[in-house]
Amino acid sequence: MRSSFLYMFNIDFYHLFPNSSMMGYYNFSVPGIIIRDPKLIKQIMTTEFINFSKNTSSLDHNLDPLLSTNPFFTSDDQWKKNRTILLNGLTSQKLKVIALGISSVADEFTNYLEQLITSSSSKSGAITVNALELLSRFTAQVVAIGGFGINGKSFNTEETETFETKILRVRFMPKKIYHYFVNIIKTVLEARSNGNQNPHNDFIQKVSEFCRNEETGKIDEVLVASHAASFFLDGYITSGVTLAFTAYQIAKHGEVQEKLRQHVIEILKKNDGKLTYQTLEDMKYMEQVIYESMRLFPALGYLGKVCTKETKLVGSDGVECCVKPGTEMIIPVFGLHRDQKYWDNPELFDPERFSPDNAGNLNKFVFLPFGGGPRQCVGMRVAIMQMKAALAMLVKDYWIEVDRKTDEPLRVHKLSGLFTAPHSDIWIRVCKLKDRK
Repeated sequence: MRSSFLYMFNIDFYHLFPNSSMMGYYNFSVPGIIIRDPKLIKQIMTTEFINFSKNTSSLDHNLDPLLSTNPFFTSDDQWKKNRTILLNGLTSQKLKVIALGISSVADEFTNYLEQLITSSSSKSGAITVNALELLSRFTAQVVAIGGFGINGKSFNTEETETFETKILRVRFMPKKIYHYFVNIIKTVLEARSNGNQNPHNDFIQKVSEFCRNEETGKIDEVLVASHAASFFLDGYITSGVTLAFTAYQIAKHGEVQEKLRQHVIEILKKNDGKLTYQTLEDMKYMEQVIYESMRLFPALGYLGKVCTKETKLVGSDGVECCVKPGTEMIIPVFGLHRDQKYWDNPELFDPERFSPDNAGNLNKFVFLPFGGGPRQCVGMRVAIMQMKAALAMLVKDYWIEVDRKTDEPLRVHKLSGLFTAPHSDIWIRVCKLKDRK
């Protein structure tokens, strides 16, 4: 079976020269360098960022008018403009508003789980579910409410075709999804302008203000839809995949699950049982669990940069390279996250790596689940917030185990495209704590 770039850079190529700070390759006629040295990664992503500000992943606006405006896919100064618009929709104040929506979704999620268990014919009281399908319902509902201002009704149907399973291995947003997003935005903005909806202080409202033509006063609905699509990409797809991987790790490691459960109960009690912005902020051990899962299975398996100005690189091993404009620079995130030079027992799931006591030992340039530097993922805080909420609801009242239908050990799919995908479905068994045997 052929391999994707994600698989080749991180698995096929990464270990060929384990002591080298960098190694070269050709992508047809385009030269490229795989960077394995945190010193060089820092140079590329921060100290000389201006020479590597362009990402290798770019989309033609005519072919993909939605995702082509995502800061991850834009180049030159356009990424700064688009990033600023998104950041203005994700201020701390807006995050608190989004947290209210996440809290309501958490209640829906709990009710949905109760319905699944109640309607199950299992004598043990346990149900077997596809982790990605289950948890993507949560992220889909958060995105619908927070990103589009609508009720996505993600928990209302028995069976839904999960779009995320289709997009995990493709690069472009299908045309029908483009029309779907634009139509949603048109409907929502029209309802708000006609006074058919109460005033909103949400992401879509803030973004629409920045997408208003100063001369005509008209809102660019397609541009608003494109930023909503960015919210969708960050909040639905990458978070859904990360949640599935994290649920697997929690289900696999009972001692971590029990510690996490007690942590969640303690934090909720401290905050009067309410799942608020502050409650989620206080869940520090939950953060450790998520980070460790993202270390083993980062949503983005590699970061690609393009050199725009001749730059000299000198690795920690003394290797020198004069990088010419147009050269691809690949940072193999998955490989770095499992490199024994930077991590003790790298294949072991251990949330204590990210404990406050170990914070000083962490080199941030070998832990890049959200990228780094000026182009770090805009939606990072929303992603962490909603993942905490989903997992808190899952472990608070339920016990989860890996179902035997899951093909272990869990591996990365050889054809993973832009996002890291598991080689097969992740199945977990869920039961109420009182029914655990």
